[in-house]
Amino acid sequence: MLTQRRVVIVREGSGFRPRSGVRSWPYASIMRVTLSPPKRGQAQIVIRTGRAAWQAVSMFFAAELMPDAEDLVQEIRRQIP
Repeated sequence: MLTQRRVVIVREGSGFRPRSGVRSWPYASIMRVTLSPPKRGQAQIVIRTGRAAWQAVSMFFAAELMPDAEDLVQEIRRQIP
């Protein structure tokens, strides 16, 4: 979800990645957003706030949502200073 000032991610955990919860970042703290093409029915968005491994968060989603993900990534990129 995008607000006027922040990117907000709400995740529900799964067996291989049990991290659930809400995380958010102001646009000014985001260095880069990448979108990986689908593999085996899933694609991935990565939001990076620094160079260290812990400064990146990835979200996997169903490949059929790729058009929506492309729109989301474009909008985030427009908001990054």
